[in-house]
Amino acid sequence: MPNGYIETEKGGHLVQGHVDCIGQISDIKERNNSWIFSIVFPEAFSKYIVSVGSIAVDGVSLTIARLEKNRMDISIIPHTMENTIFKLYKQNNYVNLEFDIIGKYVEGLINKKSGDVITLNEQSLRKLGF
Repeated sequence: MPNGYIETEKGGHLVQGHVDCIGQISDIKERNNSWIFSIVFPEAFSKYIVSVGSIAVDGVSLTIARLEKNRMDISIIPHTMENTIFKLYKQNNYVNLEFDIIGKYVEGLINKKSGDVITLNEQSLRKLGF
């Protein structure tokens, strides 16, 4: 390992801080030891998410518990509720959504013209933002 680098385990998902779209909290259900937030979003963005995949809601990295067309449910544990903006949310509030960057890169690679040659090396990965 190069001098000055510390190896650490990566947690969460890759978030860049960009807003992909706006979602709306359609429902909040309190459970015994958690909350389920249902968020609706523009259907065009459903291609970027999968059940048990990652999403950032107002910058908070979360896992999607359930997905149905353009509605997702996310489960919020007490630590997240106490230490994030989620404690302030009410039904019908709007939130900023950022989808996992890996799905966007995959889409970009798939949509390349068939004549384009993609070489994966350190330089090309840096160009892609890695």
